[in-house]
Amino acid sequence: MANVIETTDAPASITTPYTLLVGQTAAGAIGVAFNSDFYRIDLTAGHQYVFALLGAGGSASLPDSLLTLEKLDGASGGTLTVASNDDSLGDGNSVIRFTAPETATYYLNAQGYWDFVGTYLLAANEGTRLNVGAELARNLLDNNDTGAQWTTNEGTSGNVTIGFRKTLAGVGATQFTDAQKAATQQITAMISEVCGLTFTYVDPTGFTDSATILLQNINDPFFPDRMGSSFSARRCFMWVACPAPLRR
Repeated sequence: MANVIETTDAPASITTPYTLLVGQTAAGAIGVAFNSDFYRIDLTAGHQYVFALLGAGGSASLPDSLLTLEKLDGASGGTLTVASNDDSLGDGNSVIRFTAPETATYYLNAQGYWDFVGTYLLAANEGTRLNVGAELARNLLDNNDTGAQWTTNEGTSGNVTIGFRKTLAGVGATQFTDAQKAATQQITAMISEVCGLTFTYVDPTGFTDSATILLQNINDPFFPDRMGSSFSARRCFMWVACPAPLRR
């Protein structure tokens, strides 16, 4: 359950009535195109923080988000953007990692990318990693485009079979290494600890084509690596093959 609920539309300015504490989550909505919602937050100099903006799940979920961190500009009376992110959390969700240079009041600006609208969750926590509680974990696994869920009833526990793809598909496809398999099993175990979704591995040390989620690597030359210094590199993807979930 979110700690802060946007009951009336948050203004796109420092006059916002909404304050988010570190460790809390806010729930709101971008109701019209090009709208944005400000949340006040106090940060301490030298401390590291992680902020995340993601679709709230369901058919009305925000499909593509944009998150910025703003600071008061004394000269103009407005704000200056000190950090921003568009979709680094994947599936249209955004995340900012920020070390505060000074103790001050900042503003998280929740937006839909371009003219996208929908409901969202906004989370703030201290440290270098996003603390994913049950609600955030469910929404990260939720299909933002269709509002699909892994279980018949939203909020109930469920089990999904998962495996490492045997018959490869796609450009530059390769099978998971033993190290990737081990890391994947650690990640899914952590997900299961914070939400009602469990994973059953089909041939956990080998390969299969018979699982709800099938994992493989793709090295696609049509997507150059924009994160590195060399544009001759290839961007690698983990490709997830999922049939229709149980509920839409």
